[in-house]
Amino acid sequence: MRPVISPRIWLLVAVLPLLLTACSPTREIARRNTATPSATEAAPLDATTRTVIQTAKSYAGTPYKYGGTTRAGMDCSGLVYTSFLAADKTLPRSSSAMAQTGTPVDRKNLRPGHLVFFSYNTAGKVGHVGLVIQVKNGDAEFIHATTQLGVTTSWLSDPHWDSRFVKAIIP
Repeated sequence: MRPVISPRIWLLVAVLPLLLTACSPTREIARRNTATPSATEAAPLDATTRTVIQTAKSYAGTPYKYGGTTRAGMDCSGLVYTSFLAADKTLPRSSSAMAQTGTPVDRKNLRPGHLVFFSYNTAGKVGHVGLVIQVKNGDAEFIHATTQLGVTTSWLSDPHWDSRFVKAIIP
């Protein structure tokens, strides 16, 4: 005599594979979550840009000091100025003067080594600068010096920085 399989077991056998595949991410979702960086994000850095970024990163944690350009204290434009000087490239000393140099670049086309500028007033006058150190998933991470945290990194998409963004340049 053959064993009798109940209709419930048949239903379970038929539906279980569908339930298991319905709960797993689709290939498209998996592809989106593990997307490789775009060509601009993955492009190798030239020696000058590498030097500038490595120098800036070496100041991480340095306390803020207005007008500072040393490990004892650093302000935002001092960090950028000193980092570029390490690569034998001279920039103006203030963030507002830096913003008047270089080639403007669209925010969507940022790359490591570009400078991003911010304003703290409604007139849009530049008062802060950061150095882009990486671009990931269309968002730029930049290093800068803040009064509260000293030399630190932030993402351009952070609401605080996003709302204060003025422009970006290729120095």
